[in-house]
Amino acid sequence: MVLFNPTNATLDAIKVHTYTILDDDSASVSVVATATTASEIGPVSGNFRITRIGPTNASQLVNFQITGSASAP
Repeated sequence: MVLFNPTNATLDAIKVHTYTILDDDSASVSVVATATTASEIGPVSGNFRITRIGPTNASQLVNFQITGSASAP
């Protein structure tokens, strides 16, 4: 980071600063099937539990996608 032209402030001799961003996020997300005998033809419907592990003091975006097809009778 380089600082220049401050407003209502004065820079000293050090104008270039180096910062290191640590990837120390330990939160993770897991998906577990809670109905182990579920199937497309039944009789048990699928059921899943999404769990967040680790620090929860910040938001965490989780994307998921469901693919396939279904038809009625």
